[in-house]
Amino acid sequence: GDYDMIISVGNQPANFKAVPGSRWIDTMGDDLTSVLHAGETIVIGGELVEVRAVSSDKIELEKYHIQGTDGVAVQGYRMDNYVGSATISLGDTSLTEANGQSLESAIRPGEAIQVTNIAGGKEYLTVISVT
Repeated sequence: GDYDMIISVGNQPANFKAVPGSRWIDTMGDDLTSVLHAGETIVIGGELVEVRAVSSDKIELEKYHIQGTDGVAVQGYRMDNYVGSATISLGDTSLTEANGQSLESAIRPGEAIQVTNIAGGKEYLTVISVT
């Protein structure tokens, strides 16, 4: 896939402002806690970065954003095969889409999906059903 899907919140593009050499990215008032996740790679200001943590007004990167965004807010991009954000409880077998988005047209039984666990590790699951 390509990094050409705009990161959005509430059907509006999210904005990011990075200072050169900083690991902290200002989300310009956008709460992205249900949108971005630790371990996810995204593009901000032309740089591929890995998210370390997400809070209500900023994100922390694993490594420094080298160039920054020249003092302006820019859009961020994620992989074009991103489907949505979901939660699963320990020991449970059902994912619940976190933003109320229907996944019925996006995934089908038998498909393998990649999920990021709470520690930021990637896991692969096989879809049994979508409701």
